[in-house]
Amino acid sequence: MLDPRDALDQTLKLFDLKASEVANISGIDEQMISKYRHKRKDMNSINLFKVINAMPLEARCYFHALLSVSDNECIKAKT
Repeated sequence: MLDPRDALDQTLKLFDLKASEVANISGIDEQMISKYRHKRKDMNSINLFKVINAMPLEARCYFHALLSVSDNECIKAKT
């Protein structure tokens, strides 16, 4: 399971998405996205939700998969 910042950074890189494109669609400042990705500033959940929803469906699914707990973690939680 990745930190949301790392998951966002990895997703944008893998899907060759530019922060400027995501910023234009989401309405969140490009510098805010950059600072969040590089762990220089926090982003509230509403703004992160907007950024995620500005990405194509495949990228959103990938982002959420990166944040999912592994099956082993679920098994451990039951015991």
